[in-house]
Amino acid sequence: YAKRLSFHLTDGSVREIRGALGDYAPQLLLKREFTRVHRSYLVNLKNMRELDMDEFTTVSGEKVPVAKRLHKQIKDEYVQFLSGER
Repeated sequence: YAKRLSFHLTDGSVREIRGALGDYAPQLLLKREFTRVHRSYLVNLKNMRELDMDEFTTVSGEKVPVAKRLHKQIKDEYVQFLSGER
């Protein structure tokens, strides 16, 4: 299995495992704090600090791209999450 999946943790460490995002996405997306922001990225909204036009900034300072076609949806989800509605 050649695909590698990286989990970026809040302490700045990165854990890598063999597998594809599609192997883990369905389970993670059942949790209200996770959302897909790009074809290749899921984020935990609890660990996002700022949303710009094309990226999220995490609490550890990393930048995560947000797909242009998803930006409005992600912005709405983030606001709902912050307000406790999601």
